[in-house]
Amino acid sequence: MTSSLIVSIAVDDDLTSIISDLQMAVDELVDWSDKWGMVLSASKTKVMLFGKSKDEVIELWMHDEKIEQVSKIKYLGVWLDQLLNFSKSS
Repeated sequence: MTSSLIVSIAVDDDLTSIISDLQMAVDELVDWSDKWGMVLSASKTKVMLFGKSKDEVIELWMHDEKIEQVSKIKYLGVWLDQLLNFSKSS
């Protein structure tokens, strides 16, 4: 079984604008996958905000399911956290 990961990046000082841009990207991906008969799983999709603030909440939705916001994720064998300090994580 193979696993794939799609990364979308939005950069702005305004969190509302970032959320809007990311939700638009999710909606476009959902539309594309529906058109081509592909199934996306909101439970396997994660969102993470990089930066110093740990209190900011990003709410994104896919197929009427909220996408989980995480503080760290393993990507291509490397653990990424919100501060990008690359410390060893388990």
